[in-house]
Amino acid sequence: MKLRLETNKTSIRLSKSEFEQLLNIGNLLCSTEFPNGETLSINVTLGQEKGLVYNHNHLDIELPIHQIKEHKPNKAGISFYFQLDNEANHQLIFEVDIKKPRLESSHSLGL
Repeated sequence: MKLRLETNKTSIRLSKSEFEQLLNIGNLLCSTEFPNGETLSINVTLGQEKGLVYNHNHLDIELPIHQIKEHKPNKAGISFYFQLDNEANHQLIFEVDIKKPRLESSHSLGL
């Protein structure tokens, strides 16, 4: 799982296997430990509504199950918007890595 943070924008990108796990199990959990001993946990779940909550080093992302199950991975992904207290929006972008595997070089194939 890859997480990218920008001003008022969060992007999450799953590998194909992570996407399949999310579809099959309905949940994906990832955590990253930092040098000071703090940990950032990211929990992605499928539910009825969209949701984005950050609280005490824990990011909970709820994605609408009907949209995710119908999603055919593409370069654009799916965008969700959340209203902030200051009338601005926070955008959540959900993507699945659709890169094709790298071709082996002729040298590594023994040619």
